[in-house]
Amino acid sequence: MKNRPIHVKVGIFFYSFCTLMFAVWSCTEELEMEKLEPTVEVRFFNARLGQETSEQLNTLNDRLTIVNDSIIIAKQKITENELEFIAIRDRLQIEADELVIERGRLNEIITDITSGRVPLQQLTTTTSIKNITYNDSIERYYFPIPLDTNKVTYRVLLNGEWNSMTLGYTTEIIRDINTVVVEASHIDTVSHSYDSIIVVCSDTLTCKSDETVVQVYF
Repeated sequence: MKNRPIHVKVGIFFYSFCTLMFAVWSCTEELEMEKLEPTVEVRFFNARLGQETSEQLNTLNDRLTIVNDSIIIAKQKITENELEFIAIRDRLQIEADELVIERGRLNEIITDITSGRVPLQQLTTTTSIKNITYNDSIERYYFPIPLDTNKVTYRVLLNGEWNSMTLGYTTEIIRDINTVVVEASHIDTVSHSYDSIIVVCSDTLTCKSDETVVQVYF
């Protein structure tokens, strides 16, 4: 009976200590979460290269059709014992094989352009966000949205050329029971140096950062 008060005191102390540590951890966690910046998805499409490649592909396909038709004629002549067409057939077949390889290469370029896979090299902003360097080609880039302003200018180094775009937006801190989320909305272009930019939003009335894709054409 004399030992019970000691256990009670120890238990109360341990409970109070755990409560204090949980409170400190919770506050730290909340502060860290409030510092998280939203991002917006940005995709780049090389429209000019896409047009040039499509024209090259059309010209190649026209030539391949002519070569294949000529191969058929040469084969027919060979069956008629006109053996001089053997060399012609072989030469045409080599050209056809080369055209097929080149067609595959051009199709790969078009696929990359259509998917938005480009080698973005560097990203800088007019805010305190540090410069970002990229080492690989990807289809989707996620640009950080600073919280201390309602407008940001991104300068992008792509294919050795600098271009810029300025986005406007509003930010809002949304608090839940266990989470704090910073949300950017009403995203739109203010200015840019590209051929064109299209902002695609799931909900055109809000254009929230996690539901918006900025499509850049150059």
